[in-house]
Amino acid sequence: MKKKTTPFTWGMAAGLLAGVVFFVGLTVYLEWKDRHPFRSQPTFSVEQIRKVAGAVVNYEKSNQRRPVNLEALVKADLLSTGDLFDPKRSPASDSNPDVLYFPALRKTDPADLVLLCTIVTRKRGEPLLAVMNDYRTVELSPKELRTALQRTYSYLGGQIARNFSE
Repeated sequence: MKKKTTPFTWGMAAGLLAGVVFFVGLTVYLEWKDRHPFRSQPTFSVEQIRKVAGAVVNYEKSNQRRPVNLEALVKADLLSTGDLFDPKRSPASDSNPDVLYFPALRKTDPADLVLLCTIVTRKRGEPLLAVMNDYRTVELSPKELRTALQRTYSYLGGQIARNFSE
């Protein structure tokens, strides 16, 4: 004669099935999220990047040089830590700001070099923001920004090489 299944056995089977479904669903979701990184990435607004550029200008006027990094602007009370991040993303001690800064540029360097720029967009193909070395704020496509950054890196690399060859 066949033994009757107890409610405990049915409960264990249902719990196991629910656990497997949850685990598989979570795995599928996390894989989808990793494949679509541009759907919910933070980005800077035009006002935010202009605020950072203005802080660089103020720092430069007060200290006769540009800041060595973005933290120097926070320490000088020209910006708060939150000014360097998208408002939807809270800054953590181990996270990098949402803006890229090139402290090696001098005011006398070419105006078409990138001083500050955003590096992520909310959607693929949207323009990125850049502040050029003459403090102009421009919107660039990802391809245009890549070209401008290559020009900036090449220029800075040439300056470094020149210093070592003298």
